[in-house]
Amino acid sequence: MSYEIIWEEKGVYWKFKEIMTGDELLECNLSFYGDLRFDKTRYQIVDMLDVESFDVAPDTMEENTVMDLAASKTNPLLIVAVVANQLQAKGLVEIYESTTGSGAPWETEIFESIQEARAWITSKFGIAFD
Repeated sequence: MSYEIIWEEKGVYWKFKEIMTGDELLECNLSFYGDLRFDKTRYQIVDMLDVESFDVAPDTMEENTVMDLAASKTNPLLIVAVVANQLQAKGLVEIYESTTGSGAPWETEIFESIQEARAWITSKFGIAFD
């Protein structure tokens, strides 16, 4: 497994490394939605900085978007901070944002550092990080 899910007080942090696969992305989402903490989660950080290669097909990204769209009905306040500097990662976010025709299910931004992502989350919700 090349990912880790870390629950924080008001959010969740996903850390991907090595090879990021579509199956793992789907696993993360299903685990996230199935957790009792999901409805109270305000942010999601998807850290792809340590990913060396991506094995995520566009149709898998579209499937994730559709799943997120359904999940956004029960938690519409979630925001997603993607931390990545690889072109392929940014391409996956573009697919995510374009699948529904009306943008991503949740407000989504791409950052090049964890600090920038956390600053954005703080600006949205006033959440302080140590």
